[in-house]
Amino acid sequence: MRLVLCFQRRVRGMSIDTFRYYAGWCDKIMGDTVPINHATPNRNLCITKKEPIGPVGLIVPWNYPLMMLAWKMGAALAAGNTVVIKPANVTPLTALKWAELAAKAGFPPGTVSVLPGSGSKCGQAILDH
Repeated sequence: MRLVLCFQRRVRGMSIDTFRYYAGWCDKIMGDTVPINHATPNRNLCITKKEPIGPVGLIVPWNYPLMMLAWKMGAALAAGNTVVIKPANVTPLTALKWAELAAKAGFPPGTVSVLPGSGSKCGQAILDH
């Protein structure tokens, strides 16, 4: 029992570190100015603009649900996307609690959505969208 509690604390700490890592990328994702060959000076400009792609579907497995959630959600949120989480049937409470904490932390409504349910229905709906 003591080993399980120690392991849980370690996974929780690693998850926090993962979210902090991705939070550092929020202000570093930006576009670039790309040089154009054979362009008339002062007439052409090529800019890459990195924008959020929209809702990201996250299907989280039953093993290490908090760590898997941190790996997937941290990157999606840092890039400015909203997320729809489909947790495993046996571990839905991790994602539900995380969504509750995100709401308390001040995340805008709709930024994090959780769809607990069977993979054949909820998971397939995320994949089909």
